Amino acid sequence: MDTIAAIATPPGVAAIAIVRISGEDTLKVLEKVFVRKKGKGRPPSHKVILGYIVDPETHSVIDEVLLTFMKSPRSYTGEDMAEISCHGGKLVPKLVLRAVLKAGARLAEPGEFTKRAFLNGKMDLIRARGVLEIIEAETEKAVLLARERLLGHTSEKLAELRENYLSFLKDLEARIDFEEDVPQISEDYIGKKLQELRENLENLIKTGEANRYYFEGARIAILGKPNVGKSTLFNDLLGQERAIVTEEAGTTRDIISESVIWNGIPLTLYDTAGVREAEGKVESIGIERALELSKRADLRLLLIDCSSPLTSEDMRLLETVEKPRIIVLNKIDLGEKIKPGDIEGETVVEVSALKGTGVSELRQKIMEFLERPEVTGTIAFTRREGELLREALRELKEGTERWMEGFPLDILSFHVRKSLEKLELLLGISDIPEETLSRIFSEFCIGK
Repeated sequence: MDTIAAIATPPGVAAIAIVRISGEDTLKVLEKVFVRKKGKGRPPSHKVILGYIVDPETHSVIDEVLLTFMKSPRSYTGEDMAEISCHGGKLVPKLVLRAVLKAGARLAEPGEFTKRAFLNGKMDLIRARGVLEIIEAETEKAVLLARERLLGHTSEKLAELRENYLSFLKDLEARIDFEEDVPQISEDYIGKKLQELRENLENLIKTGEANRYYFEGARIAILGKPNVGKSTLFNDLLGQERAIVTEEAGTTRDIISESVIWNGIPLTLYDTAGVREAEGKVESIGIERALELSKRADLRLLLIDCSSPLTSEDMRLLETVEKPRIIVLNKIDLGEKIKPGDIEGETVVEVSALKGTGVSELRQKIMEFLERPEVTGTIAFTRREGELLREALRELKEGTERWMEGFPLDILSFHVRKSLEKLELLLGISDIPEETLSRIFSEFCIGK
């Protein structure tokens, strides 16, 4: 691969900044820009050397620096790599980087150093994501979960599950390919192995999904027809007046969002346009965005005005708004024509957003959903990773059902292998499309 470079530290005034270089021509670049203060020759690997960065064209000194060269494969990326510790500030790091680029390196893309570490086998995809997550962590729990991923503890559990899959597939496929030479596999053995794999997947999903909110955050959408108090409740939950509140229906025409941290979990609350038959193009766009956001939210708060009987608009929302959700009966201060018992099979909370009554109880219900006190462990998965695990579970269940219906072992083997493929995608073991990789690593900062 070609040689890349970038500033690895945040911009702004600071004592020190770091410029990173990685690639097969790292030493050639250093020969053009680095001059030792004492001695000559190429810098030794994993030693800190004092010297100067010079402009490769004019040879004028830019800054006094400390250089650390790391010989392949003993580096972060697995390639020849160098880190230049120069003085911080608004200009000096840029001048050092410019000199390095003049010497033949190119500017790295976001996350390209970690992407190369992944492609060179220095880390799997879970650990690579852990790098980003520990950088972006906003709470101590998020740091703990990201550290587990970065250190490889999460990957170890997935690798152990993968070995169980491979062992089971070996037995199945040996029987399929060499039926005359390999003894028949008992139904008890097959049933037991399928149950073990299913339970392992279910436990990973349960724990990983519950913990992901700590480092990935949760999206909570407040939905309802116009003038049911969505903006007032939004302000109540934030503890400040962020949304405009009037008695006029349809005041909120677009999505308003605000971030908070509750009990160590980063939340983004969304106040949305009231859902009804739109009275204009602007309102129509706002309603479309509200419904689209509802699909992407982790939890929905569906507000209903309990001071009036259920309307056709309320019923339509009850039918269309996805779960998980909490039904919020608002305006209890104006009388209750709808009671919690009128809405069966739902989590229902009664509030008066105007008076603030019941808001603390609503917050408690939200945290019960997010914190999952019954879940223990330090495994966490992103939304994408959780979906891959669910796809693996669906394939395994489908294979189990077909086997129990009497289909031959090759059909079961097909579904077990498809399930395994999802697990390997999670770890980055199987081939991942370049577009997918680029999307994953584009979330990183430049220099990481």
